[in-house]
Amino acid sequence: MSKFYEKYWSEAGGYLNDFNLKWPKLKKFIPQEKGIVIVDFGCGNGQIIKVGLDVSKNALEQAREILPNCKFYKIEDGESLPLENNSADEVFIDR
Repeated sequence: MSKFYEKYWSEAGGYLNDFNLKWPKLKKFIPQEKGIVIVDFGCGNGQIIKVGLDVSKNALEQAREILPNCKFYKIEDGESLPLENNSADEVFIDR
């Protein structure tokens, strides 16, 4: 799967094809409280989060440029997540 997303994010131009369709429906579910830590599992280029996890190195490079104060981690299929227990308030997964 990571090969697919590496290729996708090297050619994508900044958004997943369906982001503009999904975002208006999903944004109401994203907590807006100050200080809340949201982990976006499959963060792509980091549009909504404080901590991002993605299989694509290319997407994470874009995310770091957009949100330099957030933490981003490259993950692999089937491996443990690089997060400590109770380190997030919310997890966002858009699939």
